[in-house]
Amino acid sequence: MRRLQDTAADVYSNFMKGMFIVKRTSGNFRAVAADQSLEQTINKTQKSSGGIIGSSRKKDVV
Repeated sequence: MRRLQDTAADVYSNFMKGMFIVKRTSGNFRAVAADQSLEQTINKTQKSSGGIIGSSRKKDVV
């Protein structure tokens, strides 16, 4: 990544414009924006056993 500008200038340019996605599984139409992927991960964690409320009640977390 440090040399991306030198080795692949077009990829670097698009990357800096925010033109990148996250794919968790292979296949068509399964890509999402990075911020949406992060939000989905957080939401999934919140719905799991204990969730975000369970985590925030722990003294070492608060």
